[in-house]
Amino acid sequence: MHPDTYLNKVLVGSEQGPMQLWNISTKKNIFEFKGWDSPITCCVSSPALDVVAVGCADGSIHVHNIRYDKELVTFTHSTRGFVTALSFCTDGKPLLASGGSSGVISVWNLEKKRLQSVVREAHDSVITSLHFFANEPVLMSSSADNSIKNNLHELWTLLNFLLPEIFSSAETFDEWFQISGKMVLLDKLLPKLKERDSGVLIFLQQDHGVSEQEPGISRCYWRTNS
Repeated sequence: MHPDTYLNKVLVGSEQGPMQLWNISTKKNIFEFKGWDSPITCCVSSPALDVVAVGCADGSIHVHNIRYDKELVTFTHSTRGFVTALSFCTDGKPLLASGGSSGVISVWNLEKKRLQSVVREAHDSVITSLHFFANEPVLMSSSADNSIKNNLHELWTLLNFLLPEIFSSAETFDEWFQISGKMVLLDKLLPKLKERDSGVLIFLQQDHGVSEQEPGISRCYWRTNS
């Protein structure tokens, strides 16, 4: 992994645990970090200079300052299995997303040093890649189950901005969606939008219409399978 602003230098992790900083021009090992007593499975640079996140086979995640060889914070993945993918949010929020061999995505709050939210069963297989869009609260993930998905955090961010009195907690939003799906969100969202005389366009993934058409609401349907 190439740390930002580190000219001609790469970080190399190993199954033995240590991590090394190499100069690819001189082909010299500049520094060796002692590691974390577990094979390194992934590594990613953060928006902050000199800071990287390292994922290990024991499920631990280490946010480390490579200039001073200093551990900033350590997390333990919420489910069993090794860490397979990491991505820092770059829209100003102190968030780090991690994916694992179990298909679960965890989002960590770096300021509060705790778990922010969990996307359970995000994929049916090992997560191979996570990527926050630049300066956007949108997280894309891919997996060995041959799927690419985007996360619901961008929806919560929008709703939190529009209706903070209802959507004040990302954790509560996750609970609503996991328990009752999209309809419980619509039940809370639509009355407030109607009060503001706002038109609503709903995209529904199904092949049949809804019998009752409410005023001010348009629906668009599409099929996933012919």
